[in-house]
This record gives sequence, structure tokens and C-alpha cells, in this order.
Amino acid sequence: MVSILLSIGLIGTFVNYILNSAFATYIQRNQDIRNQQIVETLSSLYETYGDWQRVRAQLPPMGMMMGTAVRVVDNNGRLVVDLSPGMGMMGRRGTMGSEVWNRPGAVREAPIIANGVQVGTAYLTQMGRHGMWTAEDLWFLGRINYSIILAGLLAAVLILPATYFLARNITASIGQVTRAAKRLAEGDLNQRVAVHTRDEIGVLAETFNLMADQLQGQERLRKKLIGDIAHELKTPLTTLRIHLEAFQDGILIPDQKNLQVVHEEVMSLVKLVQDLQELSAADAQALNLVKIQTDFGELVEGVVQKMRPLFEEKDIAVELHLSPSPLLAKIDPDAMTRVLHNLLFNAYKYTASQGKVTVAVAREGDQIVMQVSDTGIGIPPEHLPHIFERFYRVDPSRTKETGGTGIGLAIAKELIDAHQGEIRVASTPGVGSTFTVILPPIS
Repeated sequence: MVSILLSIGLIGTFVNYILNSAFATYIQRNQDIRNQQIVETLSSLYETYGDWQRVRAQLPPMGMMMGTAVRVVDNNGRLVVDLSPGMGMMGRRGTMGSEVWNRPGAVREAPIIANGVQVGTAYLTQMGRHGMWTAEDLWFLGRINYSIILAGLLAAVLILPATYFLARNITASIGQVTRAAKRLAEGDLNQRVAVHTRDEIGVLAETFNLMADQLQGQERLRKKLIGDIAHELKTPLTTLRIHLEAFQDGILIPDQKNLQVVHEEVMSLVKLVQDLQELSAADAQALNLVKIQTDFGELVEGVVQKMRPLFEEKDIAVELHLSPSPLLAKIDPDAMTRVLHNLLFNAYKYTASQGKVTVAVAREGDQIVMQVSDTGIGIPPEHLPHIFERFYRVDPSRTKETGGTGIGLAIAKELIDAHQGEIRVASTPGVGSTFTVILPPIS
């Protein structure tokens, strides 16, 4: 409020100063024009009559009518014309009898030229109490100042209430966001702020709500991750507990067959720990990518060739289609190798014997597109939105017949996202699936 009042006051003062200065310049210009007219009249009269005595007889009340006091001194320094209040001391050199001549800076001096020769010097000044400012001028200036003051007061009356309500609304909105943020920090992730405007406060509220949504989503993922890990641990630990208790009670004999079951469950736990370590390593790698210019086609070919024996062992045909020209991309080779390995291993798990896996890499526009297709069991449509979630598996029974714990695709997506790329899936149950990876331009 104080700043607004100060602003109005400063603006009013500035406008007042500008108007006063402009009006003073206007008055001075008019006075200079009147002075010039008087001097020209004196010159014309002298050319007509030839001496100052006869000129003087023609002057009254000319000077008075123009509101200007006039004195003329001839070339000998004698006062030959005096049209001002309190005329007197005529003829005395340099006499300025009236007080109107004693105002500093108010007297103008101009030579009087007749027929090309200077015949005297004119001294001119305004006769009013305020110099060149007449009563009308002062009245007009007073009205201007009054109008400025009135406009300032009116602006204050109109602006201050509006500013008050605006400030109150802003304060209330910020207070709402602050209270919601405090409750969010205390753990209430359901906090949201109502968005009523599209201004900066509205953007702040939308940003807060987006942050709350993300935090709530992260919390759901955290709980789901804990639940998934607990589920993955439950089956092998239960099997181990049952067998160990049976061994202790003598119900089961720790022979080769029973020990093999225990060993399989232990290895299942080892695999889960390895997957969690891989997931943690992928998180760290996504945050610390070392991108270099790489021939992506060459990298894909190398990974496919290394994994080809695995597919041949299961009697799965592998086809590779590469662009004949280099496919340069700025990537982290280790991270992209892991992505391709996970996609190929996923195709291997869900493709039956005598099936086929196809890997195609090509440039489309300024992007590099890789597709990994299989003739496997496919993915039901309701599972597609969740296929890249951690520990998500399509089979609800979570059997180990297809292997894995459901983190391979999650790791692939995380690493692709870290490259500012895109990964998506299209699938038809009973026909197969196609995973598409799109890498951004090398720039």
C-alpha cells in the first residue's frame, strides 16, 4: 500500500514538474514575442519621426496595454522613454526608478535599429507582481496543479481498494499453497490446491498439484516395490522353511531330490538379489551416462551375434536387418547394450521353439529406430500400460517357467528415458510382440 501511494505521489510530482516547466516555457516564448513586437514598433516610430521626443508622444498607453514596462536609453546613455509605474528622474543616466526594474533576471535588453543604425537600447520587463506571469496565467497554472492533485487522490481512492482486494486474494492463494505444502511435507500426499486463475498464482497451484501427483505416484511405486519384493521372497522362503522343518522333524530325508528343491529355492533368492543389484546399478547408470558417438548398427550387430547361440539352442531363428550406411548416435554403449540384451532376452523367454525373432535398425528422418519383434505368446491389451513397471509380469501366478522377476523391461525403459529417447510396445496375443526404441538426433 505504501509503495503504491509513493508511486502515485512521485508520478504526480513528476507530471506537475513537466507541466509547470512546459507552461513556463510557453509564457516566456509569448513574452519574447511581445518584447520583439514592442522593439519593432519603437524602431518603426523612430524611422517615421526621427527623434525620441516625438516618438514618446506616440507611445502611451501602448506599453501599458501589453502589460510590459518599457524604458529606452539613447546612444548617449540618456533615458529618453519611460513607460512604467512611478515614472520619474527622466534624463538621468541608468536610472531604473520603479521596483519592477529591480527583479533579478526579469529585465530584457534589446537594441533599437532604425534605417540600419542603432539609435538606442530598449529595456523591457513585465509590470505584474509576478513578472511575466499574469493573474490569468497563475489561475490557469493553479487549476492544472489542482487537477493533478485531484487526479492523484482519485487514483488513490480507486486503486487502493482494488489493490487491497488483489493483495488479499494473492495472500490467501499463497497461504493455501503454503498450508498444503506443509501438510504434504508431514506426509499427507492427498493434498491438492484448487486452481481458480490462469496467472502466476494459478501456475504455482498447478505446479504444486503436479508435484503432489508425482510424489503420490512415487509412494505407490515404493509400496508396490516393497510388496513385489515381499511376494518374490515369500515363495522360496516358505519352501525353504517347510523343507528345513521337515528335515528337522524327520518327515523328509535330506536326500539328493529334496536337497535339489532347496538348492533351486536358494538360487531363486540369489537371482532376486542379483536382479535388485542390477536394478540399483541401472538407476546409477541412468544418472551417470557417458555418451559418445557410436555406430548404433554395429553395436546391435555385436549384441545379436553374442546372443545368437542362446536362440539356436532353443531352435529360434534370429533375423537382423541393418541399414547399409552407418547409424551414428550419441549414446552410452554399455547402457544401450543392456537395453538390447534385455529386449532380446525377453523375446527369448516368450518365444516358443521354431519361432522367430527379428531385429531391425534404420534411420527415420533424423532419428534412429530399432524394432525387436517376436512370434511369442503376445501380451493381453490390459497389461500393455504396465509392461514397463518394475516387477510387473503378465502371468498372474508368477511362476518361474518363463523366468525372471519382471525388471528387465523396467531397466530398458529407464535407460532409454535417460537418453531422452522413447520405447513403446505393440502386441497381439497369440501372434507376438514388437518393442520399438527411438533414439533422438545425434545433436
